[in-house]
Amino acid sequence: MTIDGEMSASLNWTGYVDGNPGQFDTFNMAYDVDEFSFVLDINGEKSSFEIDFEASLSFDDPTASYSYSGSFEIEEAGDGFVDVRTINPIVMNINNTRPTSGKVIMEGGGGTSITYTVVANGIEVSVNGGQSALYEWDDIDSLE
Repeated sequence: MTIDGEMSASLNWTGYVDGNPGQFDTFNMAYDVDEFSFVLDINGEKSSFEIDFEASLSFDDPTASYSYSGSFEIEEAGDGFVDVRTINPIVMNINNTRPTSGKVIMEGGGGTSITYTVVANGIEVSVNGGQSALYEWDDIDSLE
């Protein structure tokens, strides 16, 4: 296996309460993966996968916010790719297990796309800009 690329991360926080792990006013983390590639060679059969990805995570008690943007490419799929990014950050109250807002789009070859939008009672999913279908939280929970 061959791995190549660059990764970086940054971290900062304010209001840390010494002696009380996990207590802080704000916490910010960002990470970046640039042209990170994996090449796997098993008995002459090569597979490769490349990632470009950026993400940020912020906590401002009691709210958490997550944003990301990335591209994933698989050479053996005819240079197939998937681009994924948040249009609006995924936001949630850290005392709740479900996000309260956010929007994500996944785009692939041939102009295909899937959009996920967090709404009060679940997630709306639209394929290729078509009519959205609602998946309610109870239905999503039952998939586990």
